[in-house]
Amino acid sequence: MSLPGRAPFCCAGFEGMFDAAGKRGIGVFALEDHAGRPSFRIQFRSLDPGNVPNFSTPFPLSLMTQTGLTFCPWCGVNLSLHYSRTWRTLLRPELGM
Repeated sequence: MSLPGRAPFCCAGFEGMFDAAGKRGIGVFALEDHAGRPSFRIQFRSLDPGNVPNFSTPFPLSLMTQTGLTFCPWCGVNLSLHYSRTWRTLLRPELGM
């Protein structure tokens, strides 16, 4: 469950969601926190990037949201422990909010 230059994934679910990150739907990826440690995120996007219509609403509308992850939602592994040596291969800072 890995490609050259990337960490071995904990499970097929995490790998699939890593590959989907940045597109409409659900994705997972890693960021580096202010202390230089891994910070894993699960993100939900309403629209594909570059496909945001020009509209206005009388109320706030969220097109993207994300939250931190400690454990893999699919297999339960502790992400910081599992990716302790390889988390930098999962960095995608351009996707963070």
